[in-house]
Amino acid sequence: MFGINCVGTIGVLSTAKEKGIVSELRPIFELFLKNGRYYSVNLLNTILKKI
Repeated sequence: MFGINCVGTIGVLSTAKEKGIVSELRPIFELFLKNGRYYSVNLLNTILKKI
């Protein structure tokens, strides 16, 4: 309606990696999982393979 795209945490981190703001995603994803944040492991692996 307002032309605003919603992007989640994974999307923000993926963009940060592509722009060189974040050097590695795997350690961040591992911290999420270790601290009880639920993400599909298949989704995270797909993102890592893509980037």
